[in-house]
Amino acid sequence: MVVVRKAISIPEDMSLRRGSFKIGRELLDDATDELFEFMSNFLILRAEYHYINGYIEYHAVSPLFDVTDMDTIIPEYDFEITKRKDGALDIRTIRLSGDGAKLLRKLRSLDV
Repeated sequence: MVVVRKAISIPEDMSLRRGSFKIGRELLDDATDELFEFMSNFLILRAEYHYINGYIEYHAVSPLFDVTDMDTIIPEYDFEITKRKDGALDIRTIRLSGDGAKLLRKLRSLDV
């Protein structure tokens, strides 16, 4: 059973908050409630499975992404996810430059 824990406030400029990120296959194989909660922050526009490299690359819009111009390349992001003692997730969004995104292979569970 999936329980929605919170409603996300959607910014008016949501269509300009585009980004891409990658999730490793092993994280998806061991999907947890935290992964579902994390993914609820995104409206997925495209998902491409890279079988040989073992990850899914997502293109999405999200309030976690920076506003970008429509004529710019979609930026890549990484995330630091911390589960607090009260069960809530703190998500730190990191905009990457250069060589691209690292794979999100595990949710860091640091009791804060």
